Amino acid sequence: MAVIEDLRKEHQTLVTALGGVDAQMIGTEEGNKTLFGIKEALLAHLSHEDTDFYPVLKKAAETDKKLAKTLEEFADDMAHISKAVLDFFDQYTSASTGAEFSKDFAEIVSNLKERIAMEEDVLFTAFEGVGKI
Repeated sequence: MAVIEDLRKEHQTLVTALGGVDAQMIGTEEGNKTLFGIKEALLAHLSHEDTDFYPVLKKAAETDKKLAKTLEEFADDMAHISKAVLDFFDQYTSASTGAEFSKDFAEIVSNLKERIAMEEDVLFTAFEGVGKI
């Protein structure tokens, strides 16, 4: 399934980009450019999911109560993560201190990695099952 392959690649690109952020760069022009690039990649990824991934699952959830509940739980979780991530980017694309940034960034990276793992384990599996029906 091309959609799943593309989303996995996007996940990997995001994780790699996040791993390349250096706290010492933040507040510099290069650091701000790097964070802005990650933010743009994340927003593009979310748009891709909203366009090509979630509609298929939502359609299947109309007749699958278990999937509907799972999607609802994932949506609630994503709402919290999205707010935290966007707040983080808003805060740190202008000014920061190294210690604060490092702590907040580690939390964001951890949350995103956990979310990615859950999506790939649960939602990608569900998507692949829907495609076989």
